[in-house]
Amino acid sequence: MLVTESEVRTKLGLFLVASHMGVLVLIVTFYFIGGFQFEEMTTAVALITPMFASFTTVIVKQVIAERSKRVVASPAVNGAFVFLSFFFPALFVAYLGVITFLKAFNVKIENVEQFKGLLAVGETGFAVYIGMFIGSLFQQPTV
Repeated sequence: MLVTESEVRTKLGLFLVASHMGVLVLIVTFYFIGGFQFEEMTTAVALITPMFASFTTVIVKQVIAERSKRVVASPAVNGAFVFLSFFFPALFVAYLGVITFLKAFNVKIENVEQFKGLLAVGETGFAVYIGMFIGSLFQQPTV
């Protein structure tokens, strides 16, 4: 089965935008059920939002720019490209979900400083790889 670059771009873009919102909803939900103090919740949102926003902004800009364009033949991409395009973002979202859950229930993450450190490590480690795929699929025209 051939998968086109356009299909990967659309599906990956929607996955990343939905994941961005999902992680934020998870954090706010944990705040409402008592898993986070207000300051911890706002710190988590403040750390996660800019990282996701950098990806989400590029994706949303392209979707808006192409809203009226007819889908034309797009080059096929190989299976390894498709797999890795989704593997790194899915792993990153799972990582964020797990550390958020662990912090909300104080399982091995005892304070907000440890949580912030784990967020920073995750963002740094995954941003490089996710950024490579975002850059290759959502290239912005140069002026």
